[in-house]
Amino acid sequence: PLRPPGPPSPAGAAPSTPSSAPPAAWASLSRQRAAASSAWAAALRAPLPPDAARRLLAALPAWLPHIAHPVRLCDALADAVAAGGATALAALGALIELVLRHGLEHPRAYASLYSLTALPSLTGPDRARFAGLADAFLASPAVPAYVAAAFAKRFARLALAAPPPAAVACLAFVHNVLRRHRGCGGLLHREAARAGDEGADADASAAADPYDAAAADPVASGAVASSLWEVAHLARSAHAAVAAAASALLASDPAARKGGELDYAVAVAGTYGTAVAAGAARRVKRPP
Repeated sequence: PLRPPGPPSPAGAAPSTPSSAPPAAWASLSRQRAAASSAWAAALRAPLPPDAARRLLAALPAWLPHIAHPVRLCDALADAVAAGGATALAALGALIELVLRHGLEHPRAYASLYSLTALPSLTGPDRARFAGLADAFLASPAVPAYVAAAFAKRFARLALAAPPPAAVACLAFVHNVLRRHRGCGGLLHREAARAGDEGADADASAAADPYDAAAADPVASGAVASSLWEVAHLARSAHAAVAAAASALLASDPAARKGGELDYAVAVAGTYGTAVAAGAARRVKRPP
């Protein structure tokens, strides 16, 4: 297994045998970092099988502090994310690590996560890992308001087509995005966001929406000029949990500090089984 270099020897360790010979070239820390950079760059360009590439990318975040100029790997990581498949999620983890820990300012980082924000990522077996990466990325204050607005719209639009457990998770993400990025509060307060309360058709609302759901780049999606009319439609859902989550979001004030953020991990872990168990345990005061 790939392991990053360990910490230096403690101060109390036994000294090495003295020698008058000069240190070898390979003992230089700068040379080791340069060699690690070259090795990782070559490994990311190599045509590896999907399983080997996934395990390689999963080990990369631990090596990033030991690589000289790790931001130079961002293009290869962005290409791996754009290629999709089993390696996309592992590459996304390393790319987000570059953004959050190494000061990477790369527009493709936002587009890469945006492209993976789809129903398979929210309903597949790796949904917990994707949710953790998305939550860590969107929690960064470095995310611009127009990018945060695009993600809020993407999650809200996915909630319309998602099964109820995934729809609740999408609404939890929308809630957290609005709470973290106060400049996106207008998406919920615009008049069009309340159109669903009047029974407007979802197709008509989508046709009048300036948001381009097909855009691959969140910057070009036009989400800043849009509204979260999807939440109003979800508040009339036949599923009680979806309707309750949407109604609570409509009644909340994104600029308020009370209430805090929702636990995305609990929402993502929800399934039809947990929904049935919760419904069976609920005490019904007035049976229908």
